[in-house]
Amino acid sequence: MSTKEVRFAVMIDSTFLKKWQIECIQKLVAIKDVQLNCFFINDDVEKNFNIKSSIGYRFLERSIRNKGALEVQAISNYFPVSKIIPLKPEKDRFYTVLNQQDLEIIKSHNLDFILRFGFGILKRDVLTVPKYGIWSFHHADHELIRGGPTGFWDIHLNHHTNGAMLQRLTNQLDAGIILKSGLIKTSKHSFKENVNRILMLSTDWPAQVVKQYLLNKNTQDFPIHPIQKKATLYKTPNNLQVLSFLSILILNKLKFHWNELFIAEFWNIGVAKQEISTFSNQQVGEIDWAPQPPKGKYRADPFANSKDSESILYESFNYKTFKGEIHQIKYHGNNWSKSEIVLQSENHLSYPYCIKEDEKVYLLPESHESGKLILKCLSDGTENKLLSGAWLDPTLIKYQSKWWLFCSHKKAPNEQLYLFFAEQIEGPYIAHTLNPVITDVRNARPAGTPFIKNGKLYRPAQNCLNTYGGSIRIQELIVLTETNYEEQTVNELFPNLRSDYPSGIHTIASFGNYTLIDGKKHQFSLTNLVTSSKRKLNRLLKR
Repeated sequence: MSTKEVRFAVMIDSTFLKKWQIECIQKLVAIKDVQLNCFFINDDVEKNFNIKSSIGYRFLERSIRNKGALEVQAISNYFPVSKIIPLKPEKDRFYTVLNQQDLEIIKSHNLDFILRFGFGILKRDVLTVPKYGIWSFHHADHELIRGGPTGFWDIHLNHHTNGAMLQRLTNQLDAGIILKSGLIKTSKHSFKENVNRILMLSTDWPAQVVKQYLLNKNTQDFPIHPIQKKATLYKTPNNLQVLSFLSILILNKLKFHWNELFIAEFWNIGVAKQEISTFSNQQVGEIDWAPQPPKGKYRADPFANSKDSESILYESFNYKTFKGEIHQIKYHGNNWSKSEIVLQSENHLSYPYCIKEDEKVYLLPESHESGKLILKCLSDGTENKLLSGAWLDPTLIKYQSKWWLFCSHKKAPNEQLYLFFAEQIEGPYIAHTLNPVITDVRNARPAGTPFIKNGKLYRPAQNCLNTYGGSIRIQELIVLTETNYEEQTVNELFPNLRSDYPSGIHTIASFGNYTLIDGKKHQFSLTNLVTSSKRKLNRLLKR
């Protein structure tokens, strides 16, 4: 039998796991040089870990039980049952303690880490037996919420974010060492969706930590600092809190559907008379907005057409068809020309990213409905498929003799950033080892053209915490390699509350000495009401 470099085990309370837990393990064993050594099963789980909850919460929990991420699946369907080893832990007040015999059993497996999906709150010597400790998930924003249950308090307390953390456990309660963390937008209108999304979007993290530190030979950088900030401790809700939660959920559902039907987003494009590099430390100045778009339509995602110095490509969205097209408009001496159609499709088109390489001009529009990402050469009419899948806001830059492709995916468009690289602009593109490299609703989704200033690379990113395209964060790339990625926020651009478009900003693009920009306002649209009503009705009929 071949010896693998990284050996791990999983702690469980039963021979059944939830779907999201199974996926965590599958993503680990899919990595070359990683071996699932065994499962340690709690042989006395009923006696030691019987958790009581209110009638109200049991009713609420039953509504999402065995659905989506919580679907219960037998371990034997995926992994060898011969590798399940029983242990008999003991209870010390609220904690789980393993006796010396069980500790010796664990030591004999010479493990790099253990992934905890059972056994309650572990303490004492067991935490230091595996070389890199015992890893455990906390599904909530660790800076705001300790305890649980998952997905409940985020909605009840009206938090904009729902978070998760993979930590290395320590002997100090709620003071684990953060290995990976992320933030997504709270699904305030759906308990099921709020729970499912945070569970499923964190399934990559154990595999990412292994790739980043253990297989990448970066063990000297393995996190060692425990959590310092103490968030408020929350427990399983009582009946009154569940009743309050249900009333909040109903109101949030009504608000969600009201906004979808009666409050439409209308974007327009403009020109800021300052270079894009100034946004590394400055705010947006005065904007020369394009004329008001036709009724029921909007303009967004402006990019310079590299063919000439005056043409601007942008998304023209029509609420009647609920579809975007790529149009072009010219800007010269504070004057805007009439727009013209550049690209149409049966699928939605947007984000017409344009770039020049070797005297050729390329267009890389978003077309996620088509299931592929196509690079179009405007100079000779050729096309190259770069990726398959529902990719959004694709952003290309050549940096240090390599092409880097940033994009988000439809499954979590505002919350996860994916990265690919290639030697040539046409590809083939290779997925980054740590994909998705970012899970954070505040700075994941691309928001325009990256730029270099004083030798440093920056990329604009959407902050969708409060609203889609609420602001733009400028991210300085600290590490950009084929195996590692790190960035930090250095500035944030906000919409001008006194402008005609005060509600959002989600694209900036270089335009010579100027910068293209877009802005958002909210208003009622009869066209959107009719189209959205039809779409909702169709979804209901398909159920």
